[in-house]
Amino acid sequence: MDRETAWIGIFAEHDIISKVNDCGHFDITASQINDIGGPDARVMAKIDSRENLPSIMSGNGLAMLAIRNGVYRIGRFDPFFALQEQSQGHVEHVSFPESIVTLNPACVTTESAALDIAAVSGMLESVFGEDVELTIRGRTRTGADFAFELNTVSFPVSGVQIEVDGGYEGKTNVNLVEAKIGYRANITLRQILYPQRCWETLVHAKKKPVRSYVFMYQEPLFRFIPVMCETDALPFADHSKERLFQIEEPGRLDLAAVLRKNPEPLVDPCAPFPQANDFGKVLAMLSLMATSGRSRKAELSLEFDITSRQIDYYYAVLRWMRLCTDAHGEIVLTPLGLEVSRMPHMAKMQALANIVFSEPVFRESLRGTAPNAGSKLWNRWGVNENTRTRRLGTVLSWIDFFTKAAAST
Repeated sequence: MDRETAWIGIFAEHDIISKVNDCGHFDITASQINDIGGPDARVMAKIDSRENLPSIMSGNGLAMLAIRNGVYRIGRFDPFFALQEQSQGHVEHVSFPESIVTLNPACVTTESAALDIAAVSGMLESVFGEDVELTIRGRTRTGADFAFELNTVSFPVSGVQIEVDGGYEGKTNVNLVEAKIGYRANITLRQILYPQRCWETLVHAKKKPVRSYVFMYQEPLFRFIPVMCETDALPFADHSKERLFQIEEPGRLDLAAVLRKNPEPLVDPCAPFPQANDFGKVLAMLSLMATSGRSRKAELSLEFDITSRQIDYYYAVLRWMRLCTDAHGEIVLTPLGLEVSRMPHMAKMQALANIVFSEPVFRESLRGTAPNAGSKLWNRWGVNENTRTRRLGTVLSWIDFFTKAAAST
C-alpha cells in the first residue's frame, strides 16, 4: 500500500474530517498510523513542504504537526513558510583550503557535507559574525515544552523529536541551521520553530540569543537565509539579510562550444520528451544519488517540494538523458549518470549541456530559433501540437538556466 492510499484509509477509519469539523482538530498516534499497513509512521508523517501533504489533507485544507512523541495534531492551519527561489544578494567568492583532502567541494552529496564545506571555507564565521564551534547535530528529544497557535488550533508541544542539521555556538550566539540540497519553495515551521523554541529555553539562563537559518546548496551556490522566529509570530525568511557564496573553481560553461559541435542526439528516443521545468532539481537529485547511485522514487519525492506525481517527470528527465534507469521502483544511476554526478560543477554542467543540446529541438532553441508546434523537429517525440507548445516551456526554461549558469562563470 502506498502512502497516498494509506492516508485515505486512515481518514476513513477514524472519520477524521468529521472530527476536525466538530472539534477543530484530531490527534492521531504513530500506532494508529502503523495499523493501516502502509509505510512506517515516520515516512507517513514526513511532511517537510506543502507539496508533501497527502491529497486527502491538501484537498480538505488540512495539515499536520507533531505535539508529543508519536502524536500528531491534524487541523485546518498552514504550517509552511515561503522561500524565494532567486537570491538578490551579491555572490561572495571564497577559496577552499588546499590542506583539506577529506572533503570534496566539487561533489556535494549530503546536507552535512555542504555544511562542513561551508565551515572549512570560512562561510560560517562570515555569516555568524564570530568564530563558532559545531555543538549540535542530529536528532534529539525536545528538552523543554512550548506552545503556539495556528489559525485558532493550539499546539502544546512536549517531548517531540527535533533535528538540527548544524548547531554552531560562538561567544555571543547559538546558530541553528536547517540545510537542504537544492531549492525549496517552502518548508514546514517544525524544522525551524521547534528547535528554535527548544534551545531558547535550554540556554535562556546563559543569556545567549538563538538564531535560525535555512541553508540551501543550490549548486554551485551556498545560500544562508536568516529566519525570524519572533515571540507570538510565525517564522518568516528575511531575504534582505541573506548571504550568498560560491567556491572558486577553474573552468567555465561554454555553450558556444556546444553549438560548434554537430553530434548525433545523445538522449534516449524511447523516453518521453522532458516536462519538468526546474533543471536545478535535476542537479540536486543527481547530487543526492551520487554516493549510493540509487534512490526509491517515493523517498526522493519527499526530499523536494514536489508532488509524488511530479517525481516521475524528473525521473523521466534523467532517463531521457540516459543518466538513470528504473529497477523495481528505484531510480538507479547508469555508469554515465554516476560519472556525471561526481564531476566538479563546471565539468558537470558542460557534460549535461552536451547531452541536452544534442537534441534538435533544444539545439535550435538555443540558437534562437525555437521550433513552432508544426516543426518536423518534434516528430520523433510523438506528441501532438498542443502538447508541443507546453513542452517548449520546458525547453525555454532550461535554456534560461544554462544561459545564466554560463554568464556567471
